[in-house]
Amino acid sequence: MKKFCIKIISLALVGLVGGCSSQITTTAERDYGKAENGPPLQVPKPLSKKEISHYYDLPNPDATYTKISIVPPIL
Repeated sequence: MKKFCIKIISLALVGLVGGCSSQITTTAERDYGKAENGPPLQVPKPLSKKEISHYYDLPNPDATYTKISIVPPIL
């Protein structure tokens, strides 16, 4: 009985060690292992002031605007 337990334990250890050191077997995993980075990233130059639209600029808070009344007129 003791020899049987030793054989089972040794087989389990051999299976564990063999499973951890196995080579990559599938084609997809092999291709993934050989893969390299793609082409280098091309970053465009920063925009200059004349290339930026001022359509969405907020108004200047320091400018003085004519005060208008929102009270409805009395008829």
